[in-house]
Amino acid sequence: MRMDEIAARWNLPPPIAAIRLLVEEELEVGAVFFTMCEEDVAAVLSADFCCVGSDASIRALQGPTARGVPHPRTFGTFPRIIGRFVRERGTLDLPDAVRRMTSLPAAIFGLRGRGTIAAGNYADLVIFDEHTIGDRGTYEKPYAFPAGLEHVLVNGRSVLRAGEFTNELPGRVLRNGGR
Repeated sequence: MRMDEIAARWNLPPPIAAIRLLVEEELEVGAVFFTMCEEDVAAVLSADFCCVGSDASIRALQGPTARGVPHPRTFGTFPRIIGRFVRERGTLDLPDAVRRMTSLPAAIFGLRGRGTIAAGNYADLVIFDEHTIGDRGTYEKPYAFPAGLEHVLVNGRSVLRAGEFTNELPGRVLRNGGR
């Protein structure tokens, strides 16, 4: 819901309504800002040094991280890049999009053994259908897994097999230069 709508519902000026909302929600308020259009994203992606990333918080379908209403890209940033900016718009070709999601950020952040497929590296792999991959989240229903993902391996362990979760949780926080 937009802040002006909340203010009108409470019959308060927007700044006072914002303070009331923060107090009532014990500062646990998120927001989605509309500051970029798709043409801006395509322009940024046209720079060869641009990585693909997400500033979304970690979310699950149940438990404490399932609270709130996240941005729709929380579950679909990377599939959106391939579906929209590779397949539909042609902003990037598929190998370059994959590079910007894998080896380029791994190199920038000094993540040894990550970002490329090579002997001795960690096996972090995503197998997807390039013809169907895409995000499905909306602002009304952001908790939506992307289409077209078939298999996901993290540290060599399968977390998604034939589109189904395996309940494996082999991931961990990676630090600059760390393995």
